[in-house]
Amino acid sequence: MFDPLTFGYEWETLILKSNMMLLENADVEWFSRELRRRLPWSRTGLDTLRRTQVKLLEIKSGIMTSYDELVERTHRQLEEVNRICSERQWTFFPVGCHPAIEGAVGFHVHIGSSYTHESAVKLANRSPRYVPALAALMANSPIWGPLETPGYKSRRVLRHADWCSAITYIMDPDFAQALWGHDVVVALGLKPTIEVRIGDSPFSEELLNEYTILVTALLFSIPQSERMTKGGYIESIENRWRAAKDGLQATFSWRGQQREAREVVDELVEKAAPGYRRLGADAPKLIPLMLEKRLTQADLQIMLQTANPDVHAMARDLANLIKDDKCFRKFLETAPGAGSRPLRNVEDAILSFIGEETPHWHIYGAFGFPFKWLDNFLDTLEKEGKIRAEKTPEKGVLYTRLSH
Repeated sequence: MFDPLTFGYEWETLILKSNMMLLENADVEWFSRELRRRLPWSRTGLDTLRRTQVKLLEIKSGIMTSYDELVERTHRQLEEVNRICSERQWTFFPVGCHPAIEGAVGFHVHIGSSYTHESAVKLANRSPRYVPALAALMANSPIWGPLETPGYKSRRVLRHADWCSAITYIMDPDFAQALWGHDVVVALGLKPTIEVRIGDSPFSEELLNEYTILVTALLFSIPQSERMTKGGYIESIENRWRAAKDGLQATFSWRGQQREAREVVDELVEKAAPGYRRLGADAPKLIPLMLEKRLTQADLQIMLQTANPDVHAMARDLANLIKDDKCFRKFLETAPGAGSRPLRNVEDAILSFIGEETPHWHIYGAFGFPFKWLDNFLDTLEKEGKIRAEKTPEKGVLYTRLSH
């Protein structure tokens, strides 16, 4: 369906003042114009950090057709970005969330060219199975402001990227309409592409390139014979939560069997082999090291926070560290490997989330299961005496967990 096979990325990044606070919008707007002036082929523009309405610098690659082109464009844009920051005494800060400031910052890959909405929808419908593995690989937002409790590798994925990367809908091609803001989006109408939005913003140039090629090659290589079942869809939502929780240490339920997330990612690299050949790309070199150690960019951040719990100081430590683009590789080469985490029961997590008069919408928003599945599960909890449901005309159904 991809004729020709093209791809590109949109890399949301933060530009900060010397005090590590957010740059004024006018300065970010100037930055994007200046980068395009220096590199006329660049498509870099702006996006918005929804929590604050501050502008993000969205580095856009433009349309590419090969791995070599990807490597060259990424490097040239990064060179100019760092040069401008040096000239202005600003800080380039590409992470999934500023540790001291809430808000989702992502990395989106466009795969084209697709001109038939029906075929694009069918491919998007097959994608949810694979999205959790991509989320685990790209986890890079473990800290969501100073008041957030620790315990997740990707707060951005957990919070559905402030509803800019929510769980993918399964659409009947006969009734499908334009939708935006999901993990995988059919972007036809704006661009002849399928957009994969699940990834956190990366600070490693090497990982950025390898992930972009993996996503492109994978979507190109998924057999048309694959179908998403109801059970497979529920399984993918559970795995998405596990990926946000544990990153590459997660254990997934994969086609009914327990599989480590790292094994699944490795399998996806093998599955994507036809796409790698089409793009002239060799097998990844950094991703296998991540899989061997079960470590992500989030784990580097967690290491820094353990040493310095103050999120403002930790953010400066991180900014100084990632000025060396090889820092993530060095971390992987020297850090001890992490152990796998046991399969987490998402149903237990839902019950734990319910407190006193918790609105139905809050439960849905935290986990994203289809309403029918969620309602059946909540009804079961009520029948078992684990929760109490109260129907209110103003706020809908409110749930209270009962102590035992």
